[in-house]
Amino acid sequence: MVDEARLQDELGPSPRVFLVEYTNKTQTYSENIFQVDVQNLEEIRNVLKAARTLGLRVRAVGGGYNPIALCPDRGQIQLRLHDLKRFDGPRLELHEGFDKFGFRTMTVASGVSQEDMMDFFLNHKLYLPGTSKQSSLQAMDLITTPQHASFPGHKCASAYASQIRFVDSGGRLRVISDENPDAMSFMRCNLGLSGLIYDITFRLRPLIHVEVNDAFDDVESVLLDTNALKSTLAEGMATEIYWFPYNSCHFGKDWEPEDDKLTPEVLVGATRRGAMMTSRMLDCRGETTQKVTDAIYSWPEKHPFPSHSFGFSFPLDEDLDIVKDVIKMLCTQLKRFNKQNKYPINLMIQVQFSGGCESFLGPVTGNGGKALHVYLLSILGTEGWDEFTGALAADWMHVTSARPCWDTEWSTVPNMRTFLLKNMKKELTKFKTARKELEIDRHNLFMNNSIQQLLYAES
Repeated sequence: MVDEARLQDELGPSPRVFLVEYTNKTQTYSENIFQVDVQNLEEIRNVLKAARTLGLRVRAVGGGYNPIALCPDRGQIQLRLHDLKRFDGPRLELHEGFDKFGFRTMTVASGVSQEDMMDFFLNHKLYLPGTSKQSSLQAMDLITTPQHASFPGHKCASAYASQIRFVDSGGRLRVISDENPDAMSFMRCNLGLSGLIYDITFRLRPLIHVEVNDAFDDVESVLLDTNALKSTLAEGMATEIYWFPYNSCHFGKDWEPEDDKLTPEVLVGATRRGAMMTSRMLDCRGETTQKVTDAIYSWPEKHPFPSHSFGFSFPLDEDLDIVKDVIKMLCTQLKRFNKQNKYPINLMIQVQFSGGCESFLGPVTGNGGKALHVYLLSILGTEGWDEFTGALAADWMHVTSARPCWDTEWSTVPNMRTFLLKNMKKELTKFKTARKELEIDRHNLFMNNSIQQLLYAES
């Protein structure tokens, strides 16, 4: 058993190692691990050398709401890169001129927060599609799991990455670009198996202002009426829908999920929608005009509670029948649990629409490359959560090309391993092959038990 003193002896005076109780931000996972903050490439190599010598594993997946499957195992190393400095440029660097496709490009160190990135964008009148204004997320989180805003015409943020530099298990600084599409398809949703991300180069877009329209409508007229939904999606460049279940409950009346109010928020350039109680949480103010970086909303940052999360993505068909089918399944399960006096969703349900992310594991897209995402969120320990999400997942797993939202607690869903190995066999094979061919992890440093059991263990 390696202790803190033994690891520090192997590292020498720098960097410092601390034995801490690591807890992810949603507080669904807690273990004792070694925590090491690194500031430069030499310190990264030092940690990797010590890990190889002592038989330890290393995880570095940013500062986001890491689900259990991405967390370091007990007694292993969590590498924190929030102070990492690039040896050949500033932490945020806007390159001169335009690339071969006519875009401005930016290289960002892996540990830079998205909040700092947003400030950088505003200063230069640029933005990165698919990003959200979350202070805790770091640049590397954009390619660990697909991060997206609710813009059907915009892909996931990782799709705009043109070059990625990473450190492999042997300590070599490597570079891949979109000239190697298979390697980039692996990297753009890598689940922390990509080595240690050093920096990422993104193609940016000119900053725009959008009109934000908030409205209140019921589930039936927004999500189950495909013609009305088509009109809503056509109103602007983005539509984001919030649903706080049970807001239409009245004494002496059976609750019907379809009667609940939603808040669709439309950005013209984009729309937003949610329940009547959203005014405190989402600042619903009717029509406003905002910079697009301020209009983008992301659900985990808006609540203070330790929480459960669950979500699936689906290819969006042209007629939007998939939306109706998926929401009907959700309503059916909500009604079934309501009759048992169980209320498993007590924070929110969020419905988003986005483009794809050009990765092996990212959301499969239809209708010109568009995807539907449905997220559920409840306070940690909510009665009936596991039973409800297990039942709903069993329904959604039968939808063609469905796949989990990788930034939620997908690893705890019943039968998830069977579902992945059966329904995503082709994609997982490509993912594993690309990783093997890149020779990222010849020393098996970057694996963890969850990923090993769910994606790599023999059937």
